[in-house]
Amino acid sequence: MKKFLSLLLALTMVLSLVVVPARADTNVCSANPASVSLTVGSTGNTQQVTISGTGLTSSATYTWNTSNSGIATVSGSDGTATIAAVAAGNTSVTCQVSQNAVAATEGTDAVPAINETVTINVTVTDPAQDAANTAFGTAITLTYGGRNCAADGTGTYVGYKFADADSWAASVGEDSGFTVTTPTPTLNNGYITVSGKQTSDNRDVTVRFKAKVEVPAVTVTAKPSTIAKTTGTATLTASAPTINGVAPTYAWTGATVVGSGRTVTLTGITTNATVTCTASYTFGQDNVKSINSSVNIVVDENTYIWSGVPATTLNMAKGDTNSTTLPAIKLVNSANTSTAATGVTYSYSSSNTS
Repeated sequence: MKKFLSLLLALTMVLSLVVVPARADTNVCSANPASVSLTVGSTGNTQQVTISGTGLTSSATYTWNTSNSGIATVSGSDGTATIAAVAAGNTSVTCQVSQNAVAATEGTDAVPAINETVTINVTVTDPAQDAANTAFGTAITLTYGGRNCAADGTGTYVGYKFADADSWAASVGEDSGFTVTTPTPTLNNGYITVSGKQTSDNRDVTVRFKAKVEVPAVTVTAKPSTIAKTTGTATLTASAPTINGVAPTYAWTGATVVGSGRTVTLTGITTNATVTCTASYTFGQDNVKSINSSVNIVVDENTYIWSGVPATTLNMAKGDTNSTTLPAIKLVNSANTSTAATGVTYSYSSSNTS
């Protein structure tokens, strides 16, 4: 009986030495480096990536995958793999690390269970493609509604819409080394994307332009907007933008005006009038576009006469001033001379200031 109890005690002590391994801490595996930058077509277009972690043994398995084989491929069956750049872009490569737990035995340590996925961020650049895209963008002539466009001070190409049929167009010269495959690009979120081919190697090329469309307008102001009948005078001023380096010409209709250009004078009208100014742009021999705007002039139907006109001759000594007679000169209502005409400006001048 004593012998049996001794054997049982010895067996219990041996069993107490068996350690059941716990699952390894999270993220015991890591990639070194955790991100790689590769260049398509360069000599060093592969990268060695090693997975390392505490407690990994030869029994661990490594499963490598790429999220986009069109950008980068990966090959490897152990903790080291080769990532090869295929095309420009961003992707990721993953490695699934698995290892079964093994209990400790006499003379050996316990092996933890591992089941982790390690991610390596991959960036692939293509200098040859970038250079081709840049050259393609330089070769493109961008137009809107048949009118050449150039970037403004912010780098934005502005298209001015005169008709609903106006649209963007992209073209290249015959000897530019490129062809355009999207000759009528569309505006999307403030950008136009144009695609094409490089004739030397049939390489696909693309370029994106920041762009916007504006509807041009001409504004007309009248000072004053109410004038006295037959004797009142108004100055009409038009303003329209310069488009792609082309300044507009102005034409007035609706009433007789004096002068030409963007500023004219309206005088001596007897009834309310609507005056229209048309701003015209000549972009080519057969490409003339116009916009117009109108202003209303109101005629004061009352009759006005001059009041306070001094004698035709005013004798003054050197150094004298006359501050009462001249300011009294004004247009007043003939029916009520205490009522002055509104919207009238006065200007005084001397024939000999010396």
